[in-house]
Amino acid sequence: MQDDYLDCEAYGGHEQSEKHKGFSTFEKEGEFYFAMLDLDGEVRMRSEGYKSEAARDNGIESVLKNRKIRERYSIIEEEGKFYLSLKAGNHQEIARSCSYKSKTAARKAMFAWKKKRATAKKSTHVEDYLDCEKYKGHPRSETYPEFNTFKEGDEFYFTLLGEKDEILLRSEGYTKDRSRDNGIKSVTKNREIEKRFLVRKRKGQYFLTLKAGNHQEIGRSCPCDTEAAALIIKDKIMGVKADRNLDDYLDCPSYKGHERLKEHSDFSTFNHDGESYFAMLAKDNDVIFRSEGYKSEKARDNGIQSVLKNKEIEERYSVVEGDGKYFLTLKAGNHQEIARSCPCDSEAAAWAWKDAIFALGANGNLDDYLDCHLYKGHERTEHTPDFSTFEKDGEHYFAMLDKDDEVFFRSEGYTTEKARNNGILSVIKNREIEKRYHVIEDEGKHYLTLKAGNHQEIARSCSYGSAAAATAAMFYWKEKNKAASIDEYLHCDEYKNHVRSDIHSDFSTFEKDGEHYFAMLDRDGGVILRSEGYTTTKARDNGIQSVLKNREVEGRYSVLQDRHHYFAILKAGNHQEIGRSCPYLDEAAALASMTAWHPYEATAPTPKKREDNYLKCDLYKGHERHAEYSNFSTFEHEGEHYFTFLDKDDEVVLRSEGYTTTSARDNGIKSVIKNWPIEERRSVIEKFGHYFVILKAGNHQEIGRSCPKSDEAGALLLFGPLAGVAATALVPPIVVPPVVPEPEIVAEETPPPPPPPAPEPEPVPIADPAPVAAAGASGCMRFWWLLPLLLLLLGLLWLLMRGCGGDGQTAVVPPVVPEMKKEESTLSQNDDKAVSVAPPAKEVAPEPEPPANLVVKLESIFFDYNKYGLRTKSKQELDKMADILLKNEKYTGELLAHTDYRGSLEYNQWLSRKRATAAKDYLVAKGVPANRIKWRNFGENDPIAKNELNGQENEQGMQFNRRVELRILDGSKNLNQIEEIKIPDNLKVK
Repeated sequence: MQDDYLDCEAYGGHEQSEKHKGFSTFEKEGEFYFAMLDLDGEVRMRSEGYKSEAARDNGIESVLKNRKIRERYSIIEEEGKFYLSLKAGNHQEIARSCSYKSKTAARKAMFAWKKKRATAKKSTHVEDYLDCEKYKGHPRSETYPEFNTFKEGDEFYFTLLGEKDEILLRSEGYTKDRSRDNGIKSVTKNREIEKRFLVRKRKGQYFLTLKAGNHQEIGRSCPCDTEAAALIIKDKIMGVKADRNLDDYLDCPSYKGHERLKEHSDFSTFNHDGESYFAMLAKDNDVIFRSEGYKSEKARDNGIQSVLKNKEIEERYSVVEGDGKYFLTLKAGNHQEIARSCPCDSEAAAWAWKDAIFALGANGNLDDYLDCHLYKGHERTEHTPDFSTFEKDGEHYFAMLDKDDEVFFRSEGYTTEKARNNGILSVIKNREIEKRYHVIEDEGKHYLTLKAGNHQEIARSCSYGSAAAATAAMFYWKEKNKAASIDEYLHCDEYKNHVRSDIHSDFSTFEKDGEHYFAMLDRDGGVILRSEGYTTTKARDNGIQSVLKNREVEGRYSVLQDRHHYFAILKAGNHQEIGRSCPYLDEAAALASMTAWHPYEATAPTPKKREDNYLKCDLYKGHERHAEYSNFSTFEHEGEHYFTFLDKDDEVVLRSEGYTTTSARDNGIKSVIKNWPIEERRSVIEKFGHYFVILKAGNHQEIGRSCPKSDEAGALLLFGPLAGVAATALVPPIVVPPVVPEPEIVAEETPPPPPPPAPEPEPVPIADPAPVAAAGASGCMRFWWLLPLLLLLLGLLWLLMRGCGGDGQTAVVPPVVPEMKKEESTLSQNDDKAVSVAPPAKEVAPEPEPPANLVVKLESIFFDYNKYGLRTKSKQELDKMADILLKNEKYTGELLAHTDYRGSLEYNQWLSRKRATAAKDYLVAKGVPANRIKWRNFGENDPIAKNELNGQENEQGMQFNRRVELRILDGSKNLNQIEEIKIPDNLKVK
């Protein structure tokens, strides 16, 4: 409930919960509340009121679960004040901060709290342990026999005891015995997990500590003089026999200078004082790991095998401290230490040796990176827009960019584009996993690296001056590119009344507080989408390009609900939000705003063609049924041919996209006839809140779509009338001449009534029936029996009109002459017996015919995989096409572009469009006017050869499909006499 928060003052001054560290709880007026506190006891987040303690505790658990997930935070505004809100996975608000004066202050508060919390982890904990003597001499607990319990002052303590009642672990003080018992249960639960133990050194003494899963310390040993003694306590607690000599390592220089093994080139071996040792070496022969002494070479070789087996398992590594130095250790599955590094001055330096170990298993050349400046300035890719790609010296590279086009990660060189693209996909997959990041040092410089699950390095940053700077870069990138979307939008009023861009007329741009914004506008200047802030104008312009690319893709829109408002949002292909509408009070209004840009776009000089090429439903109505396919009507619109599948009431049930020829359209009709009876070829899809019935062919190509329905049930109802049409009704009917003509046919064949007579009609003799007979001889003789009836009707009409003549003059009936086609009219005028009833048509000079020797023969042009650059032979064909168009101004050119099936449908549509425009640009450069060149992009939807053969990709077939077909059109007639592309029979698409 929105208003069920108390004032912030009510949450202060309460005792911290024993069960949930960092929270305080209290009751007020019969409801239960909690506050999440920072390290100084200040209220960071507060809860609404709960009806019970159990419900409140569930709320705390929900906060603990969600507070580390950046996406769960948002900034909200109420009555001019700003609050930091935390939501659960179901978008339910579970806690809210006290108020801030601005969004910036609220956002900074979150990051300040995280930083303070992270810093505090390194600070000294205020300890509530007693001297060890206080824990001795108490009886063991009957409930927990491995522990004793006692009370000292007002606090409760426990001790984990060994077999001889020696102290293994001691507790801090608890305010309640129930809390102490929970501590005992936590020790029992965590004592079996080795990584929960850590040896710490304080004031020259060593302590073994045990932590819970939330990193809270739950027990500590008495002080020990050496690290080894503290580790022995751990073995006793875990039940592991302490049978190794922890001091049986030699000094590091003793492991250097020995020859590498042939069978295990990362290891060297040697003997010293009758014992056998091994060393694991880096590429520069530095010692990474050293072994203890073994009694035999066989045992030593088993030790090497154990290192090889366990070195890929991250959980087997740990860092221990001794005499002020830090060591990286590797353990076997039985927790037995099997190798240790040389001493390091810091814990970070010890962990860095682990990266060197993983690097030994990498297949790539770690030095195969280019200088950082070579990765800059390349165009972002369409399908992975936060990456750019380029080629150098025959190898293929990528760079991962931040929102300001700065290089964050760079790749090594790949031998093929496909391998490079796989590398990009691997980065996308792994960059969200924090443990895949590592900092390495090379020649005094530090780099942030990203590794795949197999520990293979897949990307590396540019250099940093320190390990801390490299580590900070990871969090900086995540904040900058992932986490900033919540509160980087300005209030909607800020986006209004700015000048439209000269480059993109349906966008405006402006600057505020050093950041750059854009707004996508409708025809009247209203804000449709607004952007977040960008640090540079170049980055903002890239954002505009991303909106232009994605705004026509229906699947990129969605509606987001935040409290009582709804927003339409637009995302790129990588699911990154690139624009958001102003708030709406209901979801329907937000949905409606998704298409608000279309009216403005339609008035632009060069409107974009819709991707699916369906017309509005109204355009499919009212057309005559096809003579051959009686359940279909056909029509032409803007040079393309369409069909409609009708029910018995002439309602549109399926509609087609546009076809370039009537033959192709009729093939589409045949495909509907073939596939409609197959139930699995019909389905219902949802787009923008509307539902459509679609029909697909056996190759999964959509061949028809219904008009939109408001709900799925309405779409499913279409299956009824369609399913009710018998399959035989879809088959073209066999035309049999009727024995007796239907009356309706007479009405259709009867010419329209004659026009009314002129005020002073001139008597015209009735025409001789010979021309009518002649017309009948040309195809109408089957209606010969109508002539006597027609003459009888004319006579009766003449008598009737004569009897009505008041002035005694004879009314003369003009002859009824059937309408004739142009050819029939010409024939009648040349006949001696024909009478001219209209003045001759005005003569029109015939258009000049093309030269008799013009033969159009243009071959399709082909492309390399994933490219749209023109080959030399392609340019030669386009030169021929340009020459024909320049010499014959009445002709137009048409380009039909295609791809193979690799890549997404969206990407292939884009690629085929680039191929078509590359060909068009070449023709324009040759002098052909742009308005005389049409093009269409089909993507992968119209293959002429098989992309696969025997379950494997077939390059020969795919090459046929990577094409642009060239056509010369005279009106809608295709003049190109191209020979059919010769495709091997085994590759032809049937």
